[in-house]
Amino acid sequence: MRSFPGAVRKRLAGLRDRVKGRIDRLREERIVQRCEADLRTMPARTLAVLLPFPGHLKFVADTLAEVRAKGVTLHCFTDEAFILELRRSLGTDHVYPYRLCPRLRYRVILTPATHIPFKKYKNPGSVVVHLPHSMVSLHTIFPADTFLGFDHVLCCGPHHVREITAIFKHSGQRGQAWETGYEVIDRLGREVGGRSGHRRPCILIAPTWGPSSLLYRFGRDLVDRLTPHYDVILRPHKWKMEEIAGMLDDLRRDHTGNQGFAIDLDADPKPSMEAADLMISDHSGAAFEFALGCLRPVVFIDGPRKNAHINWREVLDEEGIEVIGRTRIGTVVKDLDEAENTIRSLLADPGSAEQKGRKAREEILFNYGRCAPVAAERLLEILGTPPANATHGGGTARYI
Repeated sequence: MRSFPGAVRKRLAGLRDRVKGRIDRLREERIVQRCEADLRTMPARTLAVLLPFPGHLKFVADTLAEVRAKGVTLHCFTDEAFILELRRSLGTDHVYPYRLCPRLRYRVILTPATHIPFKKYKNPGSVVVHLPHSMVSLHTIFPADTFLGFDHVLCCGPHHVREITAIFKHSGQRGQAWETGYEVIDRLGREVGGRSGHRRPCILIAPTWGPSSLLYRFGRDLVDRLTPHYDVILRPHKWKMEEIAGMLDDLRRDHTGNQGFAIDLDADPKPSMEAADLMISDHSGAAFEFALGCLRPVVFIDGPRKNAHINWREVLDEEGIEVIGRTRIGTVVKDLDEAENTIRSLLADPGSAEQKGRKAREEILFNYGRCAPVAAERLLEILGTPPANATHGGGTARYI
């Protein structure tokens, strides 16, 4: 093989990088032109979707399928690292790098994500629609400015309507709250539901993130108490995972060879929820998905509140559903001793949790089983193409 002097190799590498850069720019220009053509020919039938991570797809997947079935073209934007994965998941090549979105003038942008840089993505005349990625409260869990910039919020339940109304009113921003639902719970109810069928009871530990998490307070002690009697799955919250990496390593080492213990870091919670007979949580929104979707018992170990908005009572003097809603879907205990006793009694009577979950589902969730078609109809209205012969109902708008 011929060897080139160092200076020549350097020049060749620079030339290769310039050629690659030019090819990338030409490719991006073709993408922009393609998207612009869609926007020119069918502006009311083109929806931009911001999905920062592949995990965000599960919050809107059914809704996007409904929208596509009604003739809407989706332009999805994500981090470059996830483009191929999302193209496979969505079954479309209309998935592009984030940085191209600001160059295009979309009428409507949909996202389940928070902390969106609105000044970058929002053009004059465009609106941004938020479909929440959890049942948790909007006015306590999230920082004060999280929802300022959203024009429409597709609310999971009545608490979200009260909360976003108060947030918009407190900030002086106009917006709309739509009674919609939560497709994650719909999907769990459709695909999981009932009992797990395990011979040995399986317990899913699903804590929230941060210092208030039961993982910080009880972590290894809780796992050590449960593993002699139950199969245990620990599913830590993905947010700030680096803070608990050492603890997870310790647990893996302590339980090496224990087939009844697993740490689940998968983006999709469904397999763990399907396997579990009972969940242990604190203030996590995952507990509402499990209780209302799978209709199985939840034990909440009480602890400090998780409030990112320190002045939340100035916005709405109402505790978040992740606090006051716990007794409606599960049982709250004060320590590990009480938790152990409660676990035994709940596992002995799974029917009571099913009954409790069905009742709560009717009270705190909009449009159970119909979230995706309702959300799709609302999106068509926002796009400016009202759905013909809408039959799903339940999508009332609250003007704020």
